[in-house]
Amino acid sequence: MGRSWSPPSFSTTPTSPGLTLLLTRWRIWAALSTVLLLATLYIHPPRYSHEINPTPSRSLSPADQFEDNVVPYREQASWDISTDFPYPRKLSFEVQEGTWLSLDVHPSTGEIIFDMLGDLYCVAGSGGTAHAVTRGIPHDVQPRFSPDGTRLAWRSDAGLGVDNIWVMPWTNCAAMALQPEAYLGHPFSHSTTETLGQRQERLLLEGRLHAYQITNETFRYLSDPRWHPSGKRIIATKWYTGRITIAGGEGWEYAVPLPPDAHRQVPIGTGSRLVERNLPNGWPASEYNTNPIGPEMLIWDGASAVIYALNTANDDGVYRDSKDVFTGVYSILRRDILTGKTTTLISATPGGASRPELSRDGRTLAFVRRVRDKEALVFLNLQSGTIRNVWYGLSWDVSAGAAAMGTYPGFAFSPNDKSVVIWASGHIWTVPLKVDLHGELVSAGQPKVIPFTARVEKRLAETLRPQLGRQVRDAESAPKQQVYAMKSLDIDNDGSKGLFTAEGTTYLVSLVSSDRVSPVKVPVLQPELPYYSPSFSASSNAITHVRWSNQNLSTIEIVPLDSSNPLALTSPMEFVGLPWHLGRYYAPALCACGKHLAFARFPGDAGSGAIVATAGTGVYIATLQPSAGGVVAASDVRKITNDDFPIAAGMFYAVSLRLSFPPHSCEQVLVRSNSEYLSIDIADQSLSEHTPLTPGTQHPFTFGSASAHSQTIVVAGHIAEEVVSSSDDRYVAFAERMQVYIAPLEAARDSVHGAYARPANATAGIVRVSDVGGHDVTFSGDSSHLFWLSGPNLNRLHLSRLSECQAAAKEDVYTFGVDCITSAVDVIELVVEYDADSRRLRREARAAASDPDNVNADILVLTNATLITMHSGREEEDVITDGVVVARDGLIVAAGSKHQIDIPTGAHVIDVQGGQVLPGFIDVHAHYARTFTFPVANWQFAAMLAYGVTTIFNPSHSTVGGFSERFLLESPKGHSIGPRIFQTGEPLFASEGWPMLHQEIADMREARDALGRIRGEGGLAGLGFKSYQLPVRASRQRLLLEGRNQSLICVPEGGMNFHWMLTYIIDGMTSVEHAMVPSLVYDDVLTLWAFSGTATTPTMIVGYAGAFGEEFVWASRNVAEDEKIRRFIPHAQLEQHVESTARPWYSYSLYNISRTTAELIKRGAIANIGAHGEPPIGLNFHSEMRFFLEGGLTPYEVLRSATRMPARSLGLFDGVGSLETNKLADMVVYPPEVDVLSSLNHSERIRFVIRGGRVRRGDTLEEVWPVEGRMLDLPVLSADE
Repeated sequence: MGRSWSPPSFSTTPTSPGLTLLLTRWRIWAALSTVLLLATLYIHPPRYSHEINPTPSRSLSPADQFEDNVVPYREQASWDISTDFPYPRKLSFEVQEGTWLSLDVHPSTGEIIFDMLGDLYCVAGSGGTAHAVTRGIPHDVQPRFSPDGTRLAWRSDAGLGVDNIWVMPWTNCAAMALQPEAYLGHPFSHSTTETLGQRQERLLLEGRLHAYQITNETFRYLSDPRWHPSGKRIIATKWYTGRITIAGGEGWEYAVPLPPDAHRQVPIGTGSRLVERNLPNGWPASEYNTNPIGPEMLIWDGASAVIYALNTANDDGVYRDSKDVFTGVYSILRRDILTGKTTTLISATPGGASRPELSRDGRTLAFVRRVRDKEALVFLNLQSGTIRNVWYGLSWDVSAGAAAMGTYPGFAFSPNDKSVVIWASGHIWTVPLKVDLHGELVSAGQPKVIPFTARVEKRLAETLRPQLGRQVRDAESAPKQQVYAMKSLDIDNDGSKGLFTAEGTTYLVSLVSSDRVSPVKVPVLQPELPYYSPSFSASSNAITHVRWSNQNLSTIEIVPLDSSNPLALTSPMEFVGLPWHLGRYYAPALCACGKHLAFARFPGDAGSGAIVATAGTGVYIATLQPSAGGVVAASDVRKITNDDFPIAAGMFYAVSLRLSFPPHSCEQVLVRSNSEYLSIDIADQSLSEHTPLTPGTQHPFTFGSASAHSQTIVVAGHIAEEVVSSSDDRYVAFAERMQVYIAPLEAARDSVHGAYARPANATAGIVRVSDVGGHDVTFSGDSSHLFWLSGPNLNRLHLSRLSECQAAAKEDVYTFGVDCITSAVDVIELVVEYDADSRRLRREARAAASDPDNVNADILVLTNATLITMHSGREEEDVITDGVVVARDGLIVAAGSKHQIDIPTGAHVIDVQGGQVLPGFIDVHAHYARTFTFPVANWQFAAMLAYGVTTIFNPSHSTVGGFSERFLLESPKGHSIGPRIFQTGEPLFASEGWPMLHQEIADMREARDALGRIRGEGGLAGLGFKSYQLPVRASRQRLLLEGRNQSLICVPEGGMNFHWMLTYIIDGMTSVEHAMVPSLVYDDVLTLWAFSGTATTPTMIVGYAGAFGEEFVWASRNVAEDEKIRRFIPHAQLEQHVESTARPWYSYSLYNISRTTAELIKRGAIANIGAHGEPPIGLNFHSEMRFFLEGGLTPYEVLRSATRMPARSLGLFDGVGSLETNKLADMVVYPPEVDVLSSLNHSERIRFVIRGGRVRRGDTLEEVWPVEGRMLDLPVLSADE
């Protein structure tokens, strides 16, 4: 999961009424989103139930005030999921069991209709052969017969790929049955346009020739259609992802037309709301759409009332995972549509109550609930109020998570109420009923299986898995590595020079050339340390930037420029005399007169620690004394911002705060802070009215709480990540949703939205200037040019050329003339390279050798080893006793028996004393905190490496900031150590909750741009993309097609949506991240999944639809006292888990997940270890391995899922994942007393971890070879250090 952020508000003087309203809305959103998003991601559920109050009159409902007019930003381009995406593979098999089968019973014949793997099947009430009644690419689920049995309604993503409600006439099973093999035998083609005749033939073979839509959602999606008793209307759950991706439901009603109107086009968004989401106490009506909790699984109760389930455990509007199902999550309520009165029929306690279903006579309400380690079918007699647990044989519901498919599959009463027909444990069951002496339905005997045999016929896409292992190996072991991610761009006054940072170094570049340039390093006082946050002085005659030390924190340096030579730099000087002995400083800016320096002081954060020098945050101005002795001293320091100024760094983007002075004035400080650009007047009061801060004096950090300096907003963006205006006040440039735009400044100031690129509300005169994407938007000081970065490219636009594209931009309502402006943009490639670790290792090994002429001093040899090579994936072939591994230049040059390998003379030999040696572990779902504000030595990376993880893949991280971290880690600074990092960049995320990340992928251009940013900023480290619950299947297919073009893997967020996860597999996504929900699947899903080639990364540590595995770790292990853990992880993070609450084994979903995972592996599927970055990071990789054992795997099979399988899943097996010649020399070495082939109980007791041939001790990360004794220097992370 990602982490939330929002800038707090601060006192300003807005410049226009539009800006006043815009900023008020922004700050309300910011405050609420901070609380709500953080709570969603970090807080575990309270243990209580709650009775809701009756809903007020609908005329007062906040739902009526909600206007659903923000998303989508645009309608999707024409697309049909069946014909515009290739499915070259075929799969046909028979099953007698199925997973999560939603069903209905015909009201007169008793025939059963059910869904399986996205197709509909019909079987006689007594069982037998189940015949498919729909097939094809569309995912068809949740069928329901009309009250008279003449029509069938169901949910389908046919067409565009959005879940809508469809209806078709119904006769009987025999008449509706499709011919076996007819569908698979038809030669469908996606390469040619489908004619009308071909379309009708396809629809006939799919069983949907006479089907028609009754809803037309193109972004919101629907589930659970239920007929009104009249047969003229249907109610369904409509889902809104107003915050993150946890959707909130509403009950919507839709008319069901009859011929000849049935096949007419339905207007987009048609329908009417019947049951709204409740607004939590204290929430304003404007926040209605941020509530992810609403009515689900609605059914009619007569003609004017509905019954539904509602998550009342989270009625505060904050969704939580890992909920207590025994206290209860869902309640069942009844809404009288005429009066608006809502009553609770069944409260959540105990065990919850969900998936309501009425008997045919309307007197009995059936539902499901958890009872200890069982799931019960429960009856409530609506007349007497009697509750009976009828049967304890159901599968566990999924009420502990989020369930757009319902907490349990739909079921039904037989036509005469003699039984309930329901799915459980892979089968369809009939639960016999009778009427007791009181006239109430009760159990009449043991339930029985209704047997069926069904033939599944599916078309599948090729699994997206480009093979990049050799390219990655060659790049990682090459003498030089290229940097792709640059940030912190600044441009001098005339646009002839640029500054930026890359891999912890500040670079200066001449912009006279417009092709390919090699920037020069800015001279520094301590070149072994990283630098960040550079800027030109306002007169462009000096450079300021900041040096980082893990112990001494920040130091500002000033470098004068030689006026006679544009790229000549004089000796750097250190800025001293600040009133604090330590601090985290950012964005230093020098005024044109050279007498004043502005800078920001930051609080602690996850990377640099929150222990030392955390107070006094804000923006300051210092007066400079003349330089002497290589230093520049501050004579006084004054704070010029209020305490509530948004000083903290942004979470998603590389730019958080930038300070500058106007080119010819020292009376204003210009501040860029995410979505606002403002000026602070520092000449509006006499300096004598302030008390300066004196070095060496203790100052209480309450000063400046009411700054007298006026702050004037120049311009603001609606959802911009960056916004800045030109110095001549003509233009505003801003970055929004990863693209760069320019517009007239006055137009943005006059708009209620400020600078905004949403098509319907776009700033007048807007032009999109970035092709694929961009960041670090900057004007030259003379306002002649606009610059921005995109990967290693510096882009330059002469503003005089904007007029050439004004007409095109006005006509282009979606991309605002980008195709026109692209030809006017100069692209300058910035070539930044550094010595790779393989070259540094060779140099250091030879320097450390006793014989300087020893040409083999850089060779590492492990002898007397028990090798677990993983080269074949079979234990009997992979274990070699008396083994030897030889490594050089970061690669394995030999691995095998000592009888087959000659040890080079002069090599460095380590006798591992019979210890086991494995390939380095690979964590394919490794989140970690975003710590790119300062170039710190990252304790998270160190912790992962200490536990043997040598390669990680982060499936959701900052694009620019995250890749910058990666290049810093690999740089020659030697400042940080950790695994090889691959990642996706920001997830492709369609929710409104994080509007700055909102992506719709409405056409192939958007797909190209979204994926191009990943590879552009990360190179090969940008290994793939995360399709994060995009609601439109067409969008997901476009990304998969573009992923093939750009050789990127696709790792979707499972998101607890069973039906979407099946389409991920069918459409060929590389893996499914997180476990399938439900967690126990059967032969239908197992066969499909294993055949598909799509991998699984179940992350049992955060196993959805149950208690998280991490809670088991905290309860069973004293992590706060573990010496190794405490060495690398902030103690405060550990100590919050000192106390834990016992939960029974059947609370945890990990046991069922591990069973499913083991069965998939046995059938040939790829299953990966992914620890989700859960605390304690590093250790929990081993917790996840032990969870894998619970499904019946052997230790070897689990180790294979930690090494070989993830390498195969990522397409990197030619480079990592086994001990073989010409693979990267990443290894884990165990002491001889630890046998991981017998037990994984001590798998974290690692003797050595080797990454690229460099050897470190597993307990301390002290370097063993080639630089013996070198230790990692981490910031102060804990108060008791």
